[in-house]
Amino acid sequence: MVELEKQRRFLIDIDAIGDISHMMRIATLESIVSYLKQYDLSELHKTFDFDLEYLKSILHRK
Repeated sequence: MVELEKQRRFLIDIDAIGDISHMMRIATLESIVSYLKQYDLSELHKTFDFDLEYLKSILHRK
C-alpha cells in the first residue's frame, strides 16, 4: 500500500498543499509498517522505554 501511494503521487498532478497531504499519508503508512515490524519482533517495549525516558528528561529540564 505504501508503494502504491508513492506511485500515485507521481501519476496525479497535485498542487503543493495536496503534495504535503500526500506525503503525510505516505509517512503515516510507513510509520504503521514500522510499528508492526517492531511488534512482530517484540521490540515495542524498547521503543516505549526510550520514549518514556526522553519524556522524563524533558519534564525534569523544565
